[in-house]
Amino acid sequence: MRKPCLQMERDHMRNLGLFILLLTWALPARAAVYFDSDFEACAVGTGNDFPCDGWADHSEFINEPNHNKLEASMEFALTGTKSVKATWCCPNGGIDSPLLDRYYAKTDNIFVRFAVRVTPGFVTSTNNSTKMFRYTSTDGYPVLSIGRYSGKYSFACEGCYARGTYIFVTSIPMSTTSWDQIESEFTMNTPGQSNGIHRIWINGVLVMEELNQQQRGPTPTSVNGQGLITRSTRQFDAIQLIIKRGQGSMFFDRIAVGNTRIGMTSGGTPPDTQSPSVPAGLGAQAVSSSQINLTWSASTDNVGVTGYKIFRSGTQIATTSGTSYSNTAISASTAYSYTIAAYDAAGNTSAQSSAASATTQAPPTASTTTLVAHYKFDETSGTSAADASGNGFTATLGNYATSGWTAGKIGGALNFDGVSNYVSAGAPAALNNLTRYTIAAWIKPDTYGQGSLGRIMDKRATGGGWTVFVCGSGTGLCTGNIFLRQSFSVAEGGWGAPVNSITLGTWQHVAVTYDNTSAANRPVFYVNGAVVATNVDTTPSGSASPDAASILAIGHAGQTRNFDGAIDDVRLYNRILSAAEIQALANVAPPAKPKNLRMP
Repeated sequence: MRKPCLQMERDHMRNLGLFILLLTWALPARAAVYFDSDFEACAVGTGNDFPCDGWADHSEFINEPNHNKLEASMEFALTGTKSVKATWCCPNGGIDSPLLDRYYAKTDNIFVRFAVRVTPGFVTSTNNSTKMFRYTSTDGYPVLSIGRYSGKYSFACEGCYARGTYIFVTSIPMSTTSWDQIESEFTMNTPGQSNGIHRIWINGVLVMEELNQQQRGPTPTSVNGQGLITRSTRQFDAIQLIIKRGQGSMFFDRIAVGNTRIGMTSGGTPPDTQSPSVPAGLGAQAVSSSQINLTWSASTDNVGVTGYKIFRSGTQIATTSGTSYSNTAISASTAYSYTIAAYDAAGNTSAQSSAASATTQAPPTASTTTLVAHYKFDETSGTSAADASGNGFTATLGNYATSGWTAGKIGGALNFDGVSNYVSAGAPAALNNLTRYTIAAWIKPDTYGQGSLGRIMDKRATGGGWTVFVCGSGTGLCTGNIFLRQSFSVAEGGWGAPVNSITLGTWQHVAVTYDNTSAANRPVFYVNGAVVATNVDTTPSGSASPDAASILAIGHAGQTRNFDGAIDDVRLYNRILSAAEIQALANVAPPAKPKNLRMP
């Protein structure tokens, strides 16, 4: 039997309603602003300003004189004609802490925006911390407080599970002449995970970002004795204006709460949501077997570009504020691809640039990787030192009134008096204008030498070239370490090993490698076979200066700045030795003494 038409229509409507209800349940929660309060509905000067506009007071002193108080005001307004005036009576808090609050549906994530200004002469509390705004939960902690600490905006998470109470102080002072707009995101972590988020914007600029936070604990247990939250069900559902510790007046307006970033309102600077332009003109140039230099054109932005992110094969490897970058410590004879993205202070990031690729240079071939000079100082007598490299660059000893030969780290060594002793190998062509080199030696300094700049090996007595020396003047980086200086056509480069990395009166192996084909390159220092940090003293520019006019000297620089102590096993290579090769030099042990043989 067929149903009447009216019944069929009712069934159809009922089924449609069920379908819509099911569809609503299946849809994700929509972005929403819970409220945006401008206080225009509040009566002014009634003695009972609140409740109004959804706000209620929680203090019996809220409108009494001579106490901290909150009231509607027409003195200042960001929009409309009214705002909330907060009056502090006492720098250390007084006898009460009035507050206004407003509730909304519980949520795991909350976005808040409000405008604030402070009157001239406002005084913080004696402990520098003035609380003025917080959002919290009717279940208790955690509480996020926004305040003024030492005259600057500060933010505190009180009772957060993993960190307890912590304070973040910005570098931004509160304005006494205009409104500031504060935006805050606080996303609770998933119980048992570290995925909470805390971000703060001031006048549209991101000033704080903390990721991977734990504001609530993994299990639904109670608050422990220290006030740290372990209850996994904690959610936000309340906003409070609070007056605690201070003296003077402050005004609040346009307080908004939602589950997505709300943005600034009229009367303040709009939020910066525009990304910088994509960097253009990216170029990549291999300058050695282990370094590629990148350059690009500057991006533009509606507010300003803060910096650039450098990506290699799609993975970010660094950031820089300039428009160039040197990627070092990479493999020889290897192709690398790079892109660049620009970012601004609000965290907006451009798309990545077009890629630029380069292949690092091949390591030097065996035919050009030679030990060009090697002085063992094992002679024990005479006024010359043989060159053990096989190249025949015999060196001459000068100004030795008595023998300088002495026991060394490996066999013999040569002692330098720090006044006039020197060794000169002349300036044969094979030692001139080296572009990549390694200097290595065993040294036992008694002091830091003449002028606290005792030369180990030097090839720049008449201008261009390089010098390696012990440095002990105590000025800046020149403090108990080895230094390299390389002359360049515009400005010389100077670099030092870590301060106090050299020990007086003790044998130690030192080495430095350098590629001077680019002023962007840095040397690598070794002490006792281990790589140590390189500190920049002066940044070079131009191209490496020629050194053919300077002799190769050991223990002095043109018979000045003499070394004081013993030097042994000095080596000069026309290539950059690997870390393993230098470690092998430092691990060389002295020859074993023959054992006494007994005849049968």
